[in-house]
Amino acid sequence: MMQCSARTELERLFQTLSSDEISFESITTSAFTQARAKFSEQAFVELNQDCILAPFYSHSDYKKWNGFRLLSVDGSLLELPPESALYKAYGKLNPQARLPGARLSQLYDPLNQLTLEKLRGQVFHLDLIQNQSLTAQFTLLSGLFI
Repeated sequence: MMQCSARTELERLFQTLSSDEISFESITTSAFTQARAKFSEQAFVELNQDCILAPFYSHSDYKKWNGFRLLSVDGSLLELPPESALYKAYGKLNPQARLPGARLSQLYDPLNQLTLEKLRGQVFHLDLIQNQSLTAQFTLLSGLFI
């Protein structure tokens, strides 16, 4: 996880990759952000699963609580910009809300500091969505246990 600005992280990366043949100094933070936006979200989901989670959990030396993998779920509600596509995709936080809203939910391994899964969804009936989100995350767990 980044501990400083994107610009500082980019400079560190470019210093590491730097050679006499290639100059990275002309890459701006804005250019990096625009290029990053072109990546598919699903690519990061698959990279997390295949390159981080699967190898990490395939070894039995990860941290456990009383012999069990400890997992937690956390969720948040987000107010989104007032755009018609967002209203259509996510709805409102409640009938009186002026802005569209979405629910984010994360399945997390707090002992090993790893995110196993993130979900986002509509917020029409809060209790129903909370239960659906939790059920969806626990359904996803079946593929995470190796």
